[in-house]
Amino acid sequence: MKGLVLIALIASSLACMANPMTYYVNSVEGSNENSGISPEEAWADFSPINGKTLQAGERLLIKRGSVINQELQVGALGTEDAWVKIGAYGEGTRPSIRRNWDIHERCAYIKKSGLSPGKWIDVQLCWKRISCAFYGTWAWEPAY
Repeated sequence: MKGLVLIALIASSLACMANPMTYYVNSVEGSNENSGISPEEAWADFSPINGKTLQAGERLLIKRGSVINQELQVGALGTEDAWVKIGAYGEGTRPSIRRNWDIHERCAYIKKSGLSPGKWIDVQLCWKRISCAFYGTWAWEPAY
């Protein structure tokens, strides 16, 4: 019986690696009761994802026009071939993570294992002073 459970766990892990998840946040139309796995089922803020670890190739996308007044706190385990990406989707202005305009509070804490790579794509952090903590290798690039 233990062997079957182990096989099921390994198969589940391999399936996740083969099909990395994309999570969606939309502060205007989302709900934290949603699944977060499609634009139509977007979360309203970071509460459902905070404290979790994004795996290789996974993405967290924030709807353009969203303003998130909450700290993003996630882990990231990207690989050289499959970066973890945090970015924007949809039309309009870049989404903003700003923690109620308090420049003394951190707006994002991304903990990474070793030097696993990740990317921020076209997301505005904090607006005034940037107070963020990133560990590992992160690249910034605009989304065109």
